[in-house]
Amino acid sequence: MKVHSVRRIIKFNDVELADLNPNVPMEEVLKMHASSNVHPELSTAILTGPVMKGSTAVYTAELRLGTKG
Repeated sequence: MKVHSVRRIIKFNDVELADLNPNVPMEEVLKMHASSNVHPELSTAILTGPVMKGSTAVYTAELRLGTKG
């Protein structure tokens, strides 16, 4: 029996964000990216997916839109 590993990525706008830790859920990986100074806006993002594209699981991060008030 062959075992294939699945690569996970997060698509945010037109950027592919790497899976920083394959041992944790993707929601935690999203939080890791949000805590960086590069994509702090991801702290309120919604993660959807995955959609399988070959051996890659593609998750999508979408920003929540709301109003201040």
